[in-house]
Amino acid sequence: MNTFAALGLLVLSGSGAASAISSREYRPNEHLMLVDCGIGLLPNGASTSREMAYYPGSYNPGGGNTKWVQPEMIANVPWDGSYPWRRGGVTTKFPNGDSFSVWINPDIKDWAESKSYAGDAIHTYGNGFKCWAEHGRTAFTLADGKVCTSAYICYHPPDTPAPPPPAPVFKAKTDYTMSTRDLNVTIQGTNPEIEAWKPENVFHHIHEEIEGTQCKGASYGIGNGCSITFDDCFFSVQDNVAAMKNILTEAIAPKVSGTRVTKKGHYNGKCPPGGGPCEPGYDFEYGQYTYPETGSVIVRVFPEGQEDKSSIQSRIHWNIQCSSRGFCGSFCKNNLQNIVDFAAGLAGVPAFGSVVCAFCG
Repeated sequence: MNTFAALGLLVLSGSGAASAISSREYRPNEHLMLVDCGIGLLPNGASTSREMAYYPGSYNPGGGNTKWVQPEMIANVPWDGSYPWRRGGVTTKFPNGDSFSVWINPDIKDWAESKSYAGDAIHTYGNGFKCWAEHGRTAFTLADGKVCTSAYICYHPPDTPAPPPPAPVFKAKTDYTMSTRDLNVTIQGTNPEIEAWKPENVFHHIHEEIEGTQCKGASYGIGNGCSITFDDCFFSVQDNVAAMKNILTEAIAPKVSGTRVTKKGHYNGKCPPGGGPCEPGYDFEYGQYTYPETGSVIVRVFPEGQEDKSSIQSRIHWNIQCSSRGFCGSFCKNNLQNIVDFAAGLAGVPAFGSVVCAFCG
């Protein structure tokens, strides 16, 4: 007996009272949707809740890219330490007392790409469902106003083969934002330090930062008294991550390198308090780069023709901190459009959406 069948028998053996969904009321067109709600509202960009939604019929009676309807019932899936749409399965009880159990293979991509089912579901009275992956569609809104986005959709497969569910056409755009508050970063140190503080190597830290769906948030020195942190990252899928890394290292870093100037300083020397030979003064040179204090690269996805229904698919944000206060500068104004134009030629980078030089304040 396979795992799904065995678990199904366990669910059946525990059912006693009559329910609104029963084997005598088998609904061939019913659907179960697994959704993530409030994506991007938490500091790490993750969803605020995971829900199962029950539809006695179609969730999209209008077909195509028409708006999906509200489900008949919604059941919250409590967080138990891991994302619930998983191989190990999860069971949740709906308001009418019925329980649904689902088992999902997260490695299977959306139906439009894989043409494969990603899992199975069963409710209290044993009617089985097959589930396919369909991420990123705006499904419905919770009572508290949080938007829920589709992850998996489950239905009763027909007795005879039928065409796959229609694949929605999604578009993606890349948004760029930079602070107009700039920071001058002093470069004076050993040869290894000077090499490590080159902007290309500074932004290259993004390659070691990404961990799963977010960044680790480590701090990296970029010069005397300054550091960079990738402090707000979110990746619902990995599709655009490589391209976003390249935007930082190949488009933004060279523009920061182009701000390098050589400065001159003078050390006045020092004499010991009790007398004796004095340490002579001398002139010296040091380097200086100008960085925008903060910046972000965001990839949004949306149904074709419905950009107002965009959801964030991926985000990288950096923050630079220095012991000295920044100033309202012109790095963004002088460089951001050139950065966007260069990034447009990088492989895998979606078309640009918005370009913003944020108010300095």
